[in-house]
Amino acid sequence: MVKIDFHVHMAVYKFMQPWAYEWVKRSLPPEADQYLNRYNDPVAFEELLTSEGVDYACILAELTPAATGNCTNEQVRAFCRDRKRLIPFCDVNPNMYPNPGDELRRKVEDEGFRGVKLYPTYQHYYLNDQRIYPVYQIAQELEIPVLIHTGSSIFPGTRIKYGNPVDLDDVARDFPLLVLVMAHSEHGVTHSSVVKLAGAHSRDVTIKLQELLRKGMLVAMGPVRTKLYLLSDTTEHTANESTVGTKNETIENNEYITVKMNETIVDNNNTITVSFLEVSDKRCSKSACYLCYGSRADIFLSITDSEKTKVEIDLSIIGCVDELDSEYLNNHIDTLGYRFKLVRLLPYPDIEPINEDDYTAKIKITKL
Repeated sequence: MVKIDFHVHMAVYKFMQPWAYEWVKRSLPPEADQYLNRYNDPVAFEELLTSEGVDYACILAELTPAATGNCTNEQVRAFCRDRKRLIPFCDVNPNMYPNPGDELRRKVEDEGFRGVKLYPTYQHYYLNDQRIYPVYQIAQELEIPVLIHTGSSIFPGTRIKYGNPVDLDDVARDFPLLVLVMAHSEHGVTHSSVVKLAGAHSRDVTIKLQELLRKGMLVAMGPVRTKLYLLSDTTEHTANESTVGTKNETIENNEYITVKMNETIVDNNNTITVSFLEVSDKRCSKSACYLCYGSRADIFLSITDSEKTKVEIDLSIIGCVDELDSEYLNNHIDTLGYRFKLVRLLPYPDIEPINEDDYTAKIKITKL
């Protein structure tokens, strides 16, 4: 089987917003700059593909200066030039190109691009906007795939309303032979839309769920006739309250505690009790993750203070990481006089399913 990584962003952008660069570094080894520079070399990147058992990779341009930055079409074209394993995808941002359909034809026929990536949430247009219809028409005519950033995102400049997959219902009906690939389709508030869309196009939809992601988020191309690929994955576990264990600890200010699924921690000073109730793990598989925007996990805790006031909170960790302890992202909850922040959740998803009892969360607790 031919294996293609269908979603690869270049390691180095011509311009990247500082918040995007900060987020990218959290998904990389400590020597992030050296790592990025190494794989900005197509020779080194092809060696990485070989080591991961991947035959081809789709390399994506990104013209989104307000949200993440610019990885230009020229960069991608140069990176992929004379390299049969690297498949260039262009970006025809309608805010930059007054005739995006004509531009797409030129990019494919004159410059050698073999697919197009759309970023509606970063470029602020609906997927069924008539401005984009010429892009779909040309893509269908040229028989190239259209990869679309759907779902949510964490970056400033994002407008999530433009990423609703249900807007593709019109597109799928109006362009019956068009190959649409929905990236991040399960993230955020879009899950119900994905399910409805899949039902409406049941004969044309292939839903690539957990097994695909566990094996590296790879799509076998061959002669593609399937219209929609929904790349999504969710692992949810809920505690069985009858099996919850209890342990006592002294929780100091700015203290890190580690709590297991189904476990309750009681502060020795009788000020606070923390119970780990539930987890929803939507982080991309370890073998699937390059830059997985929108990847996240949520845990649900029950907090009780000394006055027996009880609240339930949802804490998240964002990105392809198992640990994130940074003040850069506002991913904490303030309640009952404390700030709670999830900084680590293990194990990280990989090929084998995770047993719910194996989840362990590291939480930072700060008195306000």
